[in-house]
Amino acid sequence: MRNTDWVLIFTSGALGSIVSVLVGALQWYIKHKEAKKKRDTDDFFNRWISAEDEIDKLRDENRQLKDQIARLKLRSKKE
Repeated sequence: MRNTDWVLIFTSGALGSIVSVLVGALQWYIKHKEAKKKRDTDDFFNRWISAEDEIDKLRDENRQLKDQIARLKLRSKKE
């Protein structure tokens, strides 16, 4: 084998290795980006549900207080 043959074998292997590393890095980046997006979406959804639950609790409490005020007004009118 001549020197040029060794150079070709070495460079083709090195080029293949570089391409393979770049493809692996790209796959990792895409996977990481999708996982982060899913995590952020889940966090947003959980915060949104938590806020909705809090709003429902406040509405229930407000309704109970209004009922209590109405009962007290009726009681005061009877007296």
